[in-house]
Amino acid sequence: MRNTGFEFNVESHNIMNDRFSWDTQFNISTIKNKLTSLIDEKPIPVGNHVLQVGQPIGSFYMYKMDGIYQDNQEVPEKLYAKGVRAGDIKYADKDNDGDLTPADKEIVGKPLPDFFGGLTNRFRYGNFDLTIFNTFSVGNDVYATGMGGIDAVGHNNYGMRKDIAANRWTGPGTNNSIPRAMISTHNTQASTYLLHDGSYFKFKDVTLGYTLPSNLTQKLNISNMRVYLSAQNLWTISSYPGYDPEVSYSVNNSKTMGEDAMTVPQLRTFVCGFNLTF
Repeated sequence: MRNTGFEFNVESHNIMNDRFSWDTQFNISTIKNKLTSLIDEKPIPVGNHVLQVGQPIGSFYMYKMDGIYQDNQEVPEKLYAKGVRAGDIKYADKDNDGDLTPADKEIVGKPLPDFFGGLTNRFRYGNFDLTIFNTFSVGNDVYATGMGGIDAVGHNNYGMRKDIAANRWTGPGTNNSIPRAMISTHNTQASTYLLHDGSYFKFKDVTLGYTLPSNLTQKLNISNMRVYLSAQNLWTISSYPGYDPEVSYSVNNSKTMGEDAMTVPQLRTFVCGFNLTF
């Protein structure tokens, strides 16, 4: 296995005067992972992933969704005999045999990002200070394993996402990305239906502070006192439909990274406190 990439860090002092200052720190890292050798050089499927020479480790390996069958005449005979009808998911037929078999699976994404990093801005105005810490990740995919039930409309007897239920296929031309409401194992195959872009930009930590004036701290017989309000995981910008794109229930297993089993998201917390120096 080979990893290549670069790391870049820059810090700037944008504004500096007696009343106001603004500092910025930015870092970015890239990673390109590639498997260079395997025993017998044969691909090794691992759940919804695969180890394959020339590809990133743990690449997503599953069926590729190619829309929704809009008419029964579109359904291949072999699939029609298995109960597939209009409104069901159309998977790419990689070997052109008119059926859905493991031979139709292909590499459709990767759990590793193209690049990731952080951005910190620090502001000071008089006795006030504000620090905003952002993190970002771009180019990785997340397979929403845990959403297989709530996004498979009618497949289970529990709740589902409102937009999925409201916009499901109900007739020719009504939808080409969400299947009909139906108890069907065909529509619950591991596929790109549940594979999403995991890119994000987060406001990871925002802290506002105020340092008491020296003339006041002297009266209190202390050297310094700063009060602050801090918020963690305040806001996430992402197209990922799950709780949190920064997730992987098998983070310690590089072969199966990037799956979300509806893991409890990172908590949004608010902290108020003070620092004293005597």
